[in-house]
Amino acid sequence: MYDVNKTVTLIKKTAKLNGISTVEMLEHLELNKNTLSTMSNRGSWIKSDSLARIADYLDVSVDYLLGRTEKSSSSELTENEREILYCFSKLTIEQQLKLIGRAEALAEQNETEAVKKDRVS
Repeated sequence: MYDVNKTVTLIKKTAKLNGISTVEMLEHLELNKNTLSTMSNRGSWIKSDSLARIADYLDVSVDYLLGRTEKSSSSELTENEREILYCFSKLTIEQQLKLIGRAEALAEQNETEAVKKDRVS
């Protein structure tokens, strides 16, 4: 029902987006540093309490790591939104302002198109 490799990918990606080393995380949680590779290679699950501790450490829900929801419990952002914020944080202030302007223009364009569709309907 659940995909071990998807969970491993979500753990790694979430850690990366938060600037967290998976090896350091696993050591901090007193889990074997090979836990994620073992999960992937053997297709086996870790104990539920270990998965919950990883979720807590990454500040996301277990449901998020299992792929049952796109939103993490703490920030309520989708994976795409979190990735956008991560990339955004690497930009200069000037680049951020330009990007905000472009995003606002796209949002306004979408709203205008939605209004046009409603009038046609």
